[in-house]
Parts: sequence; structure tokens; C-alpha cells
Amino acid sequence: MNPEMNKLTDTIRNIASLDDTTESAILAKFKVEELKKGQLLLKESRICNKLWFIISGTIRQYMIIDGVEVTKWFYIDNQWATSHYSYFEQEPAFDYLEVYEDSVVCSITYDDEKELLNYLPYSKYHVVLLRHYLASLNYFMRNYKQMTAADKYRFFLENYPEVLHRIKLKDLASLIGISQETLSRVRAKLQ
Repeated sequence: MNPEMNKLTDTIRNIASLDDTTESAILAKFKVEELKKGQLLLKESRICNKLWFIISGTIRQYMIIDGVEVTKWFYIDNQWATSHYSYFEQEPAFDYLEVYEDSVVCSITYDDEKELLNYLPYSKYHVVLLRHYLASLNYFMRNYKQMTAADKYRFFLENYPEVLHRIKLKDLASLIGISQETLSRVRAKLQ
């Protein structure tokens, strides 16, 4: 088994015990891909048909609002990336997914993952992962609305420092929802 697939199965195994049959199915369904910086994985109004587990690299999720790119999230090593609404509902996406830096991923199509969900260990992993993401999103949204620009920057600094070291300031400002100038002032005050 190659190291990328080892990382994927180890990640799943941390939550759910894998039997040989399930592990073989995972290895058959997932594909290792090398993605290049700037590559678009998904465009608005297209249906997202893939789920990516990032071995190394970064994928940016963004929307275009009034002609301006607005960053919604960054997915990095050991995280799953997709356009959640489009992928799970198989409806047209309202966002874009772009390879932010050269990345190595394990990808699976919607149909192949649907088949994998028939394997109890993978299904258990999937449920635990979804519960974690929903709880995290709920916590994030509850607090984020009440935060000042400085609070938002501190939040990302404390909770996602590995992301902050890998992205451009303009993209961080977009993610936080403030201007790059405001972000520069906030950072200066906190240093």
C-alpha cells in the first residue's frame, strides 16, 4: 500500500475499526491525485461529484459575490474538502474549489462513496465525521457573529494557526470578512 493510502486508512482507523473487506473496498474506490496550484476542482453551478482527503496541500473554497471573490474556507492536510451542499445533495454548487498550493489528495466520486457507505466501518466513520463537522460549524457560527475583527483574527490564530501560516493576507482578510488594511492594523496591535 502506498503512503498516501496508508494515511487515509490510518485516519479512518482512528475512528472506526477497519476489517479487511472494508479496507480493500476503500483502497479500490479512492484514487491518489497530484493537484497543481491554481487548478479549479469545482465551478459555481456545476455539481460537485468528488470528495477529497488532503494528504498534503491546501484547497480554498470561495464564492463570487458582486464580482468579488470571497473566501469561505481553507482545507489543509488531514482534512476532507468538498462543496458540502452540492456534493451531498447532488445539486449545482454556489461556490468554487481551487487548489491553493500544490496538493496530494485521495479522491473518491459520489457514486463510489455511496457504495462504500454500505460497509459498516466506513459508514460509522462517516457518521462520526459528519457529527464533528456539524458541531464545529454550529460552535463557530454561534461565536463568529459576535466577534470583532481582532477577535476573529485571534480565533483563527488560536484555532487554525497552521492555516494562517500558509495563506496570503488578502485571503485571510477575505475569510475573516474585513479589509486587508484593517487586518494589518489588527495584526500590528496584537504583536
